[in-house]
Amino acid sequence: MTLSLCLALALLAAPQGDGELELRMEGPLKVLHLDGVRVRTRVLVDLGPSESVTLRVPWLPVDDSVAPQLRVAEGEGSARVEEIHPAPMAAPPALTRRPLPRPRQQAVRISATAWWVFAAGLLAVWASRRRPIGALFVGALFGVISCALPQKRALLPAVSVLEVGPAGAWWVHVASERLSPVVGTQLELETVPEGAPWEWVIDAMDPSRPQRLATAGAGTLLVGRSPGPVVTWLDGERGLEGVEALGDWSELWRRSARGEWSQHGPWGPGGELTPSYSGRILPTWLRSGAAPGAQVWLGRLSDAPSGINEAWVRAIWPSEK
Repeated sequence: MTLSLCLALALLAAPQGDGELELRMEGPLKVLHLDGVRVRTRVLVDLGPSESVTLRVPWLPVDDSVAPQLRVAEGEGSARVEEIHPAPMAAPPALTRRPLPRPRQQAVRISATAWWVFAAGLLAVWASRRRPIGALFVGALFGVISCALPQKRALLPAVSVLEVGPAGAWWVHVASERLSPVVGTQLELETVPEGAPWEWVIDAMDPSRPQRLATAGAGTLLVGRSPGPVVTWLDGERGLEGVEALGDWSELWRRSARGEWSQHGPWGPGGELTPSYSGRILPTWLRSGAAPGAQVWLGRLSDAPSGINEAWVRAIWPSEK
C-alpha cells in the first residue's frame, strides 16, 4: 500500500515520456524486477540484512499514467521509488537518420592455455613414441584436457561514432547483442528480425560502481546515443575544433562540397594535414548520409574508448549558400 502511494505521488509530478527511477532497496535482497514497463528490467544486488542502496534505473513505461510494479524476485527485503527523473535529451532527427555501423561478430577463439596444453601434449606423445600404447593414453588425456578448458567467448564488437553537425555532436554506440551504455545514454533499438526482445540488466553487485547492460538475442543490434563534446566547424583546412580531447586520428578522409574525396594520413586535431593519397575504400555506411554539397570529415581515432573496438568521428556540414 505504501509503495503504491509513493508511486502515485511520484507519477503526478513526473514529466511525460520515459525517464529514470531512483530506487531505494533494502536487504536482504538479491534480484528485483520491474514489471509493467516496455523493456524488461532486472536489478542485481547483494544486500544483506539492514543493508540498503539507492540506484537509478531506466524507466520505459507502456503508459505514463501507470506506475511500474517492483517485484522482489529473490530475497526478503523491500524496494521503493524515491523520485522519478526525466529522460536524457533525445538526439536530433538529422543525426538519427544517418547510417549506422554494422559490427560483425568475430569467431570464437581458443584460449592461450589450451594452446599450451596442446603443445605439451604433442611433446609428451613425441617423448613416448617408443611406447605406442603409452602415447595413445597420453594423447587421449591431453585431448580431454584441451576440450575441457573454457574457450574465449566470441567477441561482440562495439563501434562508437561521434556524429557532428549543425545540431550538435552526439556519440552513437552500436553493439551486437550486448551494450553497456554510459550514464545518460538514451537507448534506441534496431533489431534483426524487427521487434526482437531485449532486456535491461542493472548490475549493482558492487554498489559503488553500478553498471547498466542491455542484452538481446542473436542478430540484434543495440544502439545508444549520448551528447558529445562541443565541436565547432572550421571551414577549409582547419577542420574541427573541440575534438582535441579525443586524441589523434589514425586515418582521415575528406569530401569537398563538390563531392570529391581525398584521404590523408594520421592527423592530430589542430595540426596540419598530410598530403592526400590513394588508400583503402571507406566502409559504405561511412560514405553515406551526406546531402549533396555538404562538406564531410571522417576520421578513425587512434585510441578507442574502453570497451569499444573502434571509434570514429563523422562531421557532415552543409555548405553555406
